[in-house]
Amino acid sequence: MTIEAEAGREPEATKRSLARLLVFLFGVSIPLTNVTRFYLGGTGSAAELVLLGIAAVAVVTVMKNGLVVTRAIVLMAAFVLLSLVAWFWHGAANLGIGEQVHPEGVIRALEYFTAFLAIVVLARDARIRTALVAGLWTGCAIAVLFALGQWRLGPGAAWFWSWGPPWANLYAETGEFRVWGSMGNPLELVTYLAPFLGFAAVLARTRGGGTQRFYLSMLVLLPLAMLVTGSKSALLIVALALVVVLRSGRSVSLLPTVVTLAVVAGVIWLSGATAVIQDRAAGGLWASESSTQRGYVIRAAFRVIADHPLLGVGPDNFSDVYGESYWVTGASREESTFSPENFLLMTAGEAGVPAALCLAALVLLGILAGFRGHREGAEGLSLSGRTLSVGIICYALMSMIQPATAVATNLLLFSLLGLQEAIRVGAPRPRPVTSSPTEGAFGSALSQA
Repeated sequence: MTIEAEAGREPEATKRSLARLLVFLFGVSIPLTNVTRFYLGGTGSAAELVLLGIAAVAVVTVMKNGLVVTRAIVLMAAFVLLSLVAWFWHGAANLGIGEQVHPEGVIRALEYFTAFLAIVVLARDARIRTALVAGLWTGCAIAVLFALGQWRLGPGAAWFWSWGPPWANLYAETGEFRVWGSMGNPLELVTYLAPFLGFAAVLARTRGGGTQRFYLSMLVLLPLAMLVTGSKSALLIVALALVVVLRSGRSVSLLPTVVTLAVVAGVIWLSGATAVIQDRAAGGLWASESSTQRGYVIRAAFRVIADHPLLGVGPDNFSDVYGESYWVTGASREESTFSPENFLLMTAGEAGVPAALCLAALVLLGILAGFRGHREGAEGLSLSGRTLSVGIICYALMSMIQPATAVATNLLLFSLLGLQEAIRVGAPRPRPVTSSPTEGAFGSALSQA
């Protein structure tokens, strides 16, 4: 009987080892999504390939242990379901655009759901959670080094522009040098790095030894990598990180400070949508073509939502609809756009207001879970519930005032939300075995593996 029990442990141990390896590789490959997609022929990325493996292991785990259905899982499922309905519905809609259905719309929604659910299932195991966090930090370090390398080499380096979007060459031609690292867009790079700056700001004062030195070094490198993108939004997140550093380790809650900064960010964003403020600022300190363009796009997004409140215009259709029906002649030199530079407006415009409400509730639930749980992580490269909440807040702040449409940035968001939910739910509890005594003993041995 003992021999059978030990033999039964081997597949379970192999599965856990495979899960640790896959989640580590997934975390590493997230910031390299665009780079690997370019070198894999544009049909898929390393992160998406690893995600398939994670999904397979998660399915096996659910078959053995079952699935605890929580509010977060229901909200995520509702968000994805509404996105899929919007995608299918607008396949036959008359929106006045040439191409009404982008396959990426349905694929991305399923990828986000897979990443979230797989991490909720797998990261309940402490060692798998550690492997995921180590992978996320490794990916972050790679993204920082990639960005700083581009900054140091400058636009003269041929590989700097080789794999990026066509418009990236404009930076080299006009002399407006902005680093976009491995993300394909300077603003997406800032959004990706923002949560890690929040993590480092919290953990630099609560860890010791070599781990603290790592976080301190990231507190130097992360702001530098964000500032060389030329994004003015980076200043906001760097200021937030400074506040978090000064308050970390105290008994005072971080939430009031973060809420205050969120309000300030909201005011800054709304100023771009208010024609009166723009007119008053014409020719002044805050005037710029980019801010004017942002204001017009935001107002256009509200018009899109008003015209299509229930199911939006379909995933990935906002850019086409904006250019065809909502762009105002004379608004700016840029007739095309890919985002209203706000992830809630983007979701409401493309998948409908109900989908945006589900996404907002999911993010808010992930933030509150960390502040309510008061769970502390282990030493090392770990993330407690509260630390995760700070990172999710940093991401939300950035995505409310600039684009967050890239697969990489969204995979990071849903991975962090899944990790937060895994921590909240706690360790997995295998299904009880109620068969014969012999089978019950064998099942008990397996559940302890």
